[in-house]
Amino acid sequence: MPKIKLQSDHTVEIGGCIMESSLGTVDAQLKTQFAKVAEKLHRARITV
Repeated sequence: MPKIKLQSDHTVEIGGCIMESSLGTVDAQLKTQFAKVAEKLHRARITV
């Protein structure tokens, strides 16, 4: 079973989560997810 370490970080928004592993990092904070959605919508608008 992989070792899991939970660590608080004042830079992560309440309810957010950042997961790090040897394979990479996932930023699951809402502000990050909304920024990615906005970027995709902006790109889609440009290509239409």
